[in-house]
Amino acid sequence: MINKEHIFIAFLLLLFITNRVFAQSGEIPVDPKVLLNIVKVETFSELIHEPISGSGFIVSCGIKLGELNGRAKFLVTNKHMLSDWTLADGNISKLNKYIKVYFYSNDFNKTEPINPITIVLQSDEGSLINQKAETHKDDLVDIAIVYLNEDLKGIKNIKVPSFDISYLRPFDSITSMYFNIGSQVFVLGYPYGITSLKNNLPIAKFGFIASTPGEIFSLKLPVSNRRGIKELVQLIGKLLIIDGLIVPGNSGGPVILPSIIKTRINPETHKWEYMTKPTKNLVVGVLAGGFGSSGLSYSYSSDYVVETINQFLKKRNWEPTESWP
Repeated sequence: MINKEHIFIAFLLLLFITNRVFAQSGEIPVDPKVLLNIVKVETFSELIHEPISGSGFIVSCGIKLGELNGRAKFLVTNKHMLSDWTLADGNISKLNKYIKVYFYSNDFNKTEPINPITIVLQSDEGSLINQKAETHKDDLVDIAIVYLNEDLKGIKNIKVPSFDISYLRPFDSITSMYFNIGSQVFVLGYPYGITSLKNNLPIAKFGFIASTPGEIFSLKLPVSNRRGIKELVQLIGKLLIIDGLIVPGNSGGPVILPSIIKTRINPETHKWEYMTKPTKNLVVGVLAGGFGSSGLSYSYSSDYVVETINQFLKKRNWEPTESWP
């Protein structure tokens, strides 16, 4: 005996065979071009007196210099990658002397490893070099940038692609319009320094949004101060909680949304085609730390990156050529 369920399934099959117009969602999670915006960074820590490695990414924005327009490029990473900053000691008493950044070559098919560019942050006397490093004014926001234009000027055969600042999404806009609890995100970076041998490309680790996007969170974190003594610090701000185990080396990497595309079968040609253009890999945050063995991590909102860039531009009396967002 044929029941209603069988009739319904047969109807769907018939509709598919005759019209073949069903649409489905496909994914191109991470645009390969985006990988080139991520860089591996290395430094010698003034806090633990050991070499460390982490992640960073390049952001660019248009600037107005008098009657001329230009474009500024910044390395975005964490304060703890550039200095002796800790969450327990929010003030920075000393920057690291340098940071090495692994950029890419214009000849992307080259087989030899790419040598890092060393950017000096302070002189031997402890003074800052050209004020190129800028840290967020809030002691508890682990965001720092490094202005790159002057250090990269004249270097041949180097490729420095970047996220336009418009790709950074404001905290208040990343609600259900883009994702919600349970939505997938990617963290791009260099966990434990892992990278491809040929081109030094980053590793993509995925996780899921565990907190309600757009809501201010308060976290109590046990952290060590500069003397190595554990303290309980309350961190309040525009934070995203991610369900995904993040390891050393991922710090400073961007948290991005996957690129999604819708496809369908054209009823006339009976071939698959795109219904929509792929969405962009928008940057929603910067990874900072984790919660021990819980598998949870937290990232600072992209708002803090833009605020730090604006601090830098204001000190130099430069104006952005467009408003954000």
